[in-house]
Amino acid sequence: MISKIMAGRAKKSSILLVVLLILAVTAVGCGSNQESAADSGDNAAEVIKLKVADIYPKTHYVSQGIQLWMERTTELTDGRVEFELYPSQQLGKAADMLDVVSTGVADVGYVPFPYFNGRMPLITGAGAISGIWSNCVEGNPAVWDTCTSDPVLNQDFVKNNIRPVLPFANQVFQLFTVDKPVQSLADIKGMKIRSSGGVMDDIITSFGAIPVQIPVGELYEALSRGTVDGSLISAVSLHSHKLDEVVNYCTWGVDVSGGIFGYAINEEVWQSLPEDVQQAMLQASQEALQDLGERMDADEAKQKQDFIDQGMDINELSPDDQQEWLDVQAPVKDKWIQEMKAQGLPGQDVLDALYAGIK
Repeated sequence: MISKIMAGRAKKSSILLVVLLILAVTAVGCGSNQESAADSGDNAAEVIKLKVADIYPKTHYVSQGIQLWMERTTELTDGRVEFELYPSQQLGKAADMLDVVSTGVADVGYVPFPYFNGRMPLITGAGAISGIWSNCVEGNPAVWDTCTSDPVLNQDFVKNNIRPVLPFANQVFQLFTVDKPVQSLADIKGMKIRSSGGVMDDIITSFGAIPVQIPVGELYEALSRGTVDGSLISAVSLHSHKLDEVVNYCTWGVDVSGGIFGYAINEEVWQSLPEDVQQAMLQASQEALQDLGERMDADEAKQKQDFIDQGMDINELSPDDQQEWLDVQAPVKDKWIQEMKAQGLPGQDVLDALYAGIK
């Protein structure tokens, strides 16, 4: 009997030992998983992943500017910041991009500032005034300094819950016409010229022409049918929309401002970033702006030469003629300054900042 009892106790002890071993192994395993999860969490916290929304395909020269900014930011932060690019309006149409970025649908995105004149009145209005820059390399530093300081920073950007990371000066517009060459201001009087609206209407009117608001996507047909006689547009945009197939004449040196556009980051996202990451982004911004300006100017020069090779009749304005075209726009600038003043906004100060930034 005693031997049976002892045998039973030994059996129970063996079972208990096995159970304890299983529990010990399980505990170690769980501990290992928690540690791995903690490690994984720590590592994930070190990598900042941001979504970038673009209206352009990756091959577009403007999109290549933001891609350089992304690459340099990643390099300067030793891989701590990673980006996922959504090109070709995947996250929103051009007309919705301010809200796409400000509401956080995307962390960073292309915002065509002039589309939002009512919400970004200072930089869109000042950027539409001609005579500030004649090329992108010249204009970009002035645009950067003005957009990243007050009053523009707070009034036009932070107020909309965004912050500029790649604001740039667009290529200046030249005058392209279908049937009639324009060699002087007298030649343009009474002609119907396509306009994008706003300040552009006032500029065309100051020339003595008639502004006709037409989306650029409909401009080919409008020029072909004679709905308009010509358009103010950059040489690169003219070619990209195949408008050089229907226009025959160019007045080069008109240099009407093409406006200010750019990419912005959600302000809440910006404020959540470590200071060293912010500094890396700022450095990447200025490097990318320099590169973008050089490429845009090179594209403009190449396109002009292509027009000449194609046989387009190009009339080069003399410096005196250029000044005449600029002088007649003076009322446009004065009108805009007064409109801003009526709203309690320092339009003159913003223009002064842009002029001062031209090197």
